[in-house]
Amino acid sequence: MKAAPAATVARPPRSAELIVPITPRVITDNSEARQITDEYRQQLQLMKPLEPPPMQRNDTFPALADPAALHFAKRARSRHVNRTQEVRNDAMEPI
Repeated sequence: MKAAPAATVARPPRSAELIVPITPRVITDNSEARQITDEYRQQLQLMKPLEPPPMQRNDTFPALADPAALHFAKRARSRHVNRTQEVRNDAMEPI
């Protein structure tokens, strides 16, 4: 008896979140704006960049593991491009 081939299970893509802190400040002149910008720049340089977790041996990319997922992603992308083009065309029509 032959053993069945080992199946590779594709994991769903990991989601990511972007958190943007908003701190309202009243800036009265260019020197104050420059000072605040420099402070933010220094704080950003001190932040350690997050590194993605290393890929495990059994990890696969869903689009590569499942041809149907790749086809679906391409169709969704082309629909988005077509809709964007329609909006642009509508905006350019003379009134």
